[in-house]
Amino acid sequence: MQVIQAEVVEELTGFLGEEIVINPIQGGAINLSFSVDQGERRYFLKLFDVSTIDLLDRARLFKQQRILAAKGMAPKPIYLSARGNFQLEEWIEQSNLTQSELSSKQKCLRLAKALNDIHQLCVRFPPLDLSSDWQNYMRLSGATFSRSQLQAQQQLLSLWRLECEEYSVLCHNDLSFSHVPESDSGVIFDWEYAAFNSPYFDIASCCIINQFDEVEIHIVIEEYARLAVLDNNIVSGKVHSMLAVVNKTYELWALACTNIPN
Repeated sequence: MQVIQAEVVEELTGFLGEEIVINPIQGGAINLSFSVDQGERRYFLKLFDVSTIDLLDRARLFKQQRILAAKGMAPKPIYLSARGNFQLEEWIEQSNLTQSELSSKQKCLRLAKALNDIHQLCVRFPPLDLSSDWQNYMRLSGATFSRSQLQAQQQLLSLWRLECEEYSVLCHNDLSFSHVPESDSGVIFDWEYAAFNSPYFDIASCCIINQFDEVEIHIVIEEYARLAVLDNNIVSGKVHSMLAVVNKTYELWALACTNIPN
């Protein structure tokens, strides 16, 4: 059962200025989600997991989401707590692709469109620092890595850096079915990991997060290439090369998670 701390309720009430009603809703795998009702007005509340192994600058992410909201790509963030442990956003009433009865192919096509829309945005955010993320995961894991393992990791990082140097755009880096509305509204949810990055890393990450098989990966790549007016074979080759990088990222992240207390 999701439990919300009294201090969170107190700070929210102080900000909104009136009595509020908070109810848990189904959210992500890490953060907790709630609806906040104040009379006829409703807000979305995200309570962050402060034990997360990722180093996230909540104040910067709040400002970034405001920029994205102004472009119609994200829910408008309204309030970030003093400690940065929760965020209040506008409520958007629509189901996501996880809840949708669309076919698997239709969902893949929608994800490909969402990826292309994100990559076409003319904004400038800080670049993804994948090397530092890997170092942090390795440190937290407490694991010992052989020379050959470290060399293999450096080869993957070098491959990723070359792709980023060739072409970097705004990427979501965590685009699951639950982050894309069923309606074609253009809004995307949960921008916590947004950063400048290789678009092919973003596509590969989307495929792995959603546990796509080869058929589904092919659908996403083909539709993305069509929308972006890119050569399908080139996109396919680059995405498949990034799959190894993304897989290694999640492998190191999972190792670090085993050492984080619940």
